[in-house]
Amino acid sequence: MLTARKARPAKLCQYIKADGNFCRSPALRRRRYCHRHIEQRRRECRLARYRTIAKLRADAEEEQKSYVRMADVMLKSPPLKKMILKYFDDDTLRDTFGLNPDGSRL
Repeated sequence: MLTARKARPAKLCQYIKADGNFCRSPALRRRRYCHRHIEQRRRECRLARYRTIAKLRADAEEEQKSYVRMADVMLKSPPLKKMILKYFDDDTLRDTFGLNPDGSRL
């Protein structure tokens, strides 16, 4: 004959909703949250990562524009133009300042 066994209490999701209450859905095994809130957290982390990458790209583009603006100012002065062309290699002139080795714009 089968004996009745008590079920072990299930852990509940520890996500705190906007109203301040816990989710109270059963949590997944060896996890603190239910499936819905694990997926929600995963999406939030992915979006945060994409936002960070987008911000870094925007900052890099702005920095590149500032180098070009700085080169524009420096190229108006012949001594500074000579210094730039003398001390920076061709790759740096092209990639950073947007200049050809002869000092003309790309």
